[in-house]
Amino acid sequence: MYSSEMKNLMRKQANYQRLVLKFTENLFETQKQIAELNYKEIRKSKTNDKKSNPDYLTSKEVCKIFDMSSTTLYRERLKGFPYQKIGDGKKIIFSKKEITEYLKNKKNENL
Repeated sequence: MYSSEMKNLMRKQANYQRLVLKFTENLFETQKQIAELNYKEIRKSKTNDKKSNPDYLTSKEVCKIFDMSSTTLYRERLKGFPYQKIGDGKKIIFSKKEITEYLKNKKNENL
């Protein structure tokens, strides 16, 4: 049905797809490990000196800064407000840098 050249190309394509899938899985695993290490560092810094990591905020801190309820923060997350799940996926932290970039982009969209 297919020529040998076509079969070879289809085999190559399948191999590349497997490689891309494996690469993507590795990327997600690495991102998860980075988030977990960030979380551990935050926990470590909180227990060592009772100060939170200046680069990351908890949900409570974000709610306090922006004067919003946890429900509103949840809705904003669904709309694209930046956050990271860490540990077992139940803990959430917010990067100050990502929030700043998000708000700048949102402000530019409204102009």
